[in-house]
Amino acid sequence: MASHTQRTIKLLENQGFKTWNVELWNSFSRRKTDLFGIIDRIAIRPGQIVGVQICGSDFQPHVRKITESEYTVPWLESGALLWLIGWRKVLKKRGGKQRIYRPRFGVFTAGADGVFFHEEKTEEEREKWLRNNCFGS
Repeated sequence: MASHTQRTIKLLENQGFKTWNVELWNSFSRRKTDLFGIIDRIAIRPGQIVGVQICGSDFQPHVRKITESEYTVPWLESGALLWLIGWRKVLKKRGGKQRIYRPRFGVFTAGADGVFFHEEKTEEEREKWLRNNCFGS
């Protein structure tokens, strides 16, 4: 069975990104440590650098962690993007029994009033997000 990280890597690499793990295992605390406390993977392609936080269906703790981090604004002001990609099991089709993993996408931006998060909630928004953020530079 594929992990959320493996699903995310496949999703990004199918869109032309090269990815690298920046989440490290700390053997003393026996926990994983993210880059700047907010990024699991870096994804790059010509003209685009993206920090990606990967999670399951527990979106809100990750949103809170990233919006409250002192590193989020400098990361975004550098011109790099910051995405949250979560995975949850949903019915493959209404009324059916088979379940599949479907990604949830969120984008962080920085403004004068702080850090903002926008989740692409509808199927149309997710498709538009993929076209705008993954298919083109």
